[in-house]
Amino acid sequence: MNDETDDPAARRLRQILAREANDITPAPDGLGRIRARLGNPARTPAWKRPLVQVSAAAAATIAIAGAGVSIVRAQHSSHVGRPASSATQTSITSKTTPLPSGPFTSSATSTHDVRIFYVGALRNPRQVLYREIVPQPPLTPEAAISAAVMSMLRTPSSDHDYTSYWPADTNVLAVDVSAKTATINLSASAANGPATYGLISAQQLAYTVEAADPAVTAVTLSINGQAVTSLWGAVIGDPITTGDAAVIFAPVWITSPTQGQTVSRALTFTGEATAPEGTVNWQILAPDGHRVASSYATATVGAPMRGNWTATVTLAPGTYTLRAFIEPQDGAGTPSYVDEKTFSVH
Repeated sequence: MNDETDDPAARRLRQILAREANDITPAPDGLGRIRARLGNPARTPAWKRPLVQVSAAAAATIAIAGAGVSIVRAQHSSHVGRPASSATQTSITSKTTPLPSGPFTSSATSTHDVRIFYVGALRNPRQVLYREIVPQPPLTPEAAISAAVMSMLRTPSSDHDYTSYWPADTNVLAVDVSAKTATINLSASAANGPATYGLISAQQLAYTVEAADPAVTAVTLSINGQAVTSLWGAVIGDPITTGDAAVIFAPVWITSPTQGQTVSRALTFTGEATAPEGTVNWQILAPDGHRVASSYATATVGAPMRGNWTATVTLAPGTYTLRAFIEPQDGAGTPSYVDEKTFSVH
């Protein structure tokens, strides 16, 4: 091989092999034994023959020389555009793979909370609204309003202290949203509610609609395709706008736990209130009416603003009723606007 193109490792290998060959001394009868084996048809198969023994120095040098040749070839190939290894290609691909185009879709059905309003069923100084939260799939504004109003009309509240006075067979015929006003067209039976609940029921409808679509600020009511400005004998306005929450909402709401919920022993309960100085009284009652615990909580703001309140108690396993109310200002008489939730502790 031409020395100009030979590499040092190969040249070193040839020198070692030549030196090893020169150190071998042939036996006197070696040529005869070779000829005898060549003429024997039953010679030992190749896989049974002893391996050729090479000196340790020669074997080590061959290994080093082979590695040197491989390194030199790899370095030479890298200058002529050898492709990267498969591991390197995978790493690069994983970093540069583009994200899927188009809208995101999920196989899981997603829902969001929808607020449905009900009228307090207990006898109080005035008629007020309470709120429950139900899950609903994402919908267009019109469909979301329609679904929420149908829930208000047809789904009984989980709390027996809340109710709706809309006739039970009332249907939503159409919903149209335009310029922040929602037009709700109800079936003919919607005209047949009790005379003394027209105003609060109109507020119940308006608050439910606005909760379903916060962009809506007014509601126009139609019954069987005819616009109406009164409901069950009460003037409701055209359009209907939601009244002051400090007046329309019950002074105290319990928002957690919900009716029938199972909770842990360390219970944190929450609510909303429009209370003087923000003071909300609460009691935990056993099934027999025995008072297990009682205290008060202070809302984040006091009346006439509406604030959030919270309290914590640890209970033994069992069934309880949480009562929340505002103490009469004169300290006497029976509290009004009591909200109650029955729950279980596991």
